[in-house]
Amino acid sequence: MIDERTETMREADDTVADLPDEQPDDRPHVVMMSANTVVVDARVLKYARTVAQFGVRVTAVGLASGRSRRDLLFQDLDVAQIAVPSRYRDAGFRARVRRVGHGFAEIFRAIRPWYVTQEEYRVGLAPWHRATRAIRSVRGREERDRQRPPGPAPQLPAPSGPLLKLSWRYRKLQRYALAAMATPLRYKQRRRSKARTSTLRGSGNRLAFYQRFPRLARWRDVAPEIVDQELALGPVLDALRPDVVHVHDVYLLGVAAQHAHRAALDGRSVKVVYDAHEYVLGVANVKPRRVAAMRALEREYLADADRIITVSPQIAEVLRTDYDLRVTPDVVLNATVAGDPDDDVPSVREAAEAPADVPLLVYGGGVVYERGVHTVVGALPQLPGVHLVVVVKRPNTATIALEHLAEDLGVRDRLHFAPYVPAEQVPRYFRSATIGVSPLLHAPNHDMAITNKFCEYLAAGIPIVTSDTQAQAELVREFGIGAVHRADDVDDCARALREVLDRLPELTKRIAEDDKLRHRFSWAAQAEKIREIYAELLGGLPEEAWRPEATIVRRLLPLREEAPS
Repeated sequence: MIDERTETMREADDTVADLPDEQPDDRPHVVMMSANTVVVDARVLKYARTVAQFGVRVTAVGLASGRSRRDLLFQDLDVAQIAVPSRYRDAGFRARVRRVGHGFAEIFRAIRPWYVTQEEYRVGLAPWHRATRAIRSVRGREERDRQRPPGPAPQLPAPSGPLLKLSWRYRKLQRYALAAMATPLRYKQRRRSKARTSTLRGSGNRLAFYQRFPRLARWRDVAPEIVDQELALGPVLDALRPDVVHVHDVYLLGVAAQHAHRAALDGRSVKVVYDAHEYVLGVANVKPRRVAAMRALEREYLADADRIITVSPQIAEVLRTDYDLRVTPDVVLNATVAGDPDDDVPSVREAAEAPADVPLLVYGGGVVYERGVHTVVGALPQLPGVHLVVVVKRPNTATIALEHLAEDLGVRDRLHFAPYVPAEQVPRYFRSATIGVSPLLHAPNHDMAITNKFCEYLAAGIPIVTSDTQAQAELVREFGIGAVHRADDVDDCARALREVLDRLPELTKRIAEDDKLRHRFSWAAQAEKIREIYAELLGGLPEEAWRPEATIVRRLLPLREEAPS
């Protein structure tokens, strides 16, 4: 008799062994999980630092570009970066055919019915691991649903008991077949006395097509790397034994849900928090088939979330409508943290070498065509003496295009570029600017977004000129903190900028004197919401969570010289 749990742990990635021995700790344990290295994701770090200040043990789990490792970023906050070997992606007949080269030897290696290396065997086992984990997850979902109150989304119908039993018997037979295929490998291992081990917007018509025919966009086929991530991260979560898994973005939602299901079978209750950083169907610059696949992934596991959070009221309402949620998702804005007043923060005007006596527009964030920065550059000829600084991480094709556009318009001397600074320093970095711009073009997520830069401009105390993307335009008009222009309209952008420049003292004073406004769009206000959410999830929080300073985050990462290597 094969015990699936024993086999799964036996075949689990060596990454679990990289986790240090856990010291006894009776505090609630929260895992923040993201499909990146974590240290590059300001939203994840803000959450992790905030929840850690509530007296809760926090581990941030993400993906590693190389070998798995675990680094101490701050006291009481660990980050584990887990390597994800390509196994499920390389399994199966189609994957083997893709690797076929030219010649008999390559063809033979692709179609031979046995394994001769440990890595081949582990790749061959990947689909079996996925299937058996899925069966156990279904059983665990039923047990978990009996233990918890209804979640925010209605449950999908579960497979029948006889079907599960039949599936499990089939997988047992498959496991024996895989073991037989590994016979040459075991013989080879015995001879050598050692094992060789293996050291993630298209057109609306195409998207609608894949939604109408979902079998053509199954997420396990479109994004097999997500299955590999589950195979790598699942054992890590099992070893960490968290009370809450807070998963950021859709990619690892299934990983978190399946861990909660397995935990239910072991008698543990694990809460799942899904933090939707964007509206999946509104993602720009992603192929329609992949968008449809990510939507299918979200639909499959959304009902397993005990709490759903997103970044704007508009996205929250769309999610509630799309999935017929019982409760509207909570909104936690991408606001900026307070920062450390002792930090020596540069001036963006000085960093860009922009003259001290000229009006300076600032744009901070990623630069691609859809962000609309070309609209502001195009407006400069109508704004004599006005300069624009674009804060970017590194030059790219979009920044080069901006330079060419500025040269063609004769305003290259008024277009500047400045480097990034740590996230907590951004508001003070921007203070020397005159106006903050957010010229997004229309796209579903853009129309619903309240961007990081919007909150950063307010924290810096400067007026905002935004395109007429719905969410931000409504806020600018409601609070009287700037002006709105038609997206991708150079003339109207110039008009809006002139309007704000003419009213600059009035608008600057309006922002500076409204403490409630600035608090509303600060991370401290978001931390108050997070504290309420976690108090409900965990049935209360330690006393230190209710101190006034518990919602104030000063720094996300260590100083540069302390950063993990």
